[in-house]
Amino acid sequence: MLTFNLPWPDSSLSPNRMKGLHWGAVHAAKKAAREEAFTLTKIAKKGYTAPQGEIPLQIVFVQPNKTRMDLDNLLSSMKSALDGVALALRIDDVVFMPITISREYGSKPGHVRITIGETK
Repeated sequence: MLTFNLPWPDSSLSPNRMKGLHWGAVHAAKKAAREEAFTLTKIAKKGYTAPQGEIPLQIVFVQPNKTRMDLDNLLSSMKSALDGVALALRIDDVVFMPITISREYGSKPGHVRITIGETK
């Protein structure tokens, strides 16, 4: 099992906010999220080898406040970051199965706790 934190996703990556933004602004945010997730995963994975086959993925959004946020939009905003995680683990993100998402309330700036593998 591997657990680490990623930063709270940039608001420009939310599907609800992408409309009307220039593609360049969204592209830059996607690239930054993927690169940061790649780097943080590489640091956290010391000695971890991803198992073969399906790998459970648990995502816990530790919100910076109690603003109502849809979990499906939060998950969508993590797409580029999850691509960076999979790249760092040298796996195809299609093997993340099942994906469990939940939320907790924390403090600013918020973060996303990622757990890869069995959580038992």
